[in-house]
Amino acid sequence: MKLEKAVEARVKPLVSSAVQKYIGIHLNELEQDVSDRLKKPLISFPVDTSKSFKEARKDFRKEFLSALLQKHLGNVSEAASVAGLKRETIHRLIKNLGIDADELREHPAKSYEQEGLVKEAIQQTVEQYKPAIHPSRFRTLYEKIPDLSRQIAKELPEEWELDIAEKEWEKRFIAQALKENNNNISQTARAIGIRFETLHRKIKAFEISV
Repeated sequence: MKLEKAVEARVKPLVSSAVQKYIGIHLNELEQDVSDRLKKPLISFPVDTSKSFKEARKDFRKEFLSALLQKHLGNVSEAASVAGLKRETIHRLIKNLGIDADELREHPAKSYEQEGLVKEAIQQTVEQYKPAIHPSRFRTLYEKIPDLSRQIAKELPEEWELDIAEKEWEKRFIAQALKENNNNISQTARAIGIRFETLHRKIKAFEISV
């Protein structure tokens, strides 16, 4: 996978170098955890668990394809190539989701905010190691995360195939719904409008702890 190769070849060395420089030693577990987090798509689209899973997934697809088409000025062929879909599939989704491709051509592309998403992912991972790092060295490393994020963002792809992005969104949606329902699978399934067996299968596939 292109993302995993980019992280292993170009991002992991940047993370290792930063940890060594600002903490003074290599923390292999921290470096690996940061790298593993950055191997997953950094998706900024919101998760709204007040809607059913089906409705929320439809909203996600609409936002994802709208942002992609906007970035490519409404060019369906380019959007299809990035999303890993056929042109016919893109046209069908545009129609079914109510996307106005002509309007998207007339407006500047939305920012994917890649650098900010990288920064958030690194901060969340590093914070888990705060108790194990000397306070002054932790502070130094934490303060340098914006610079590290800027370097890393240049090495990561900014666009994802729809299937990959949707799986990451589904995992976030289900994890959030479970949290809101005290990890009760039956209650969560009713709340988001899917069968218990379907939810249980997704929890297992996404390796979500309950």
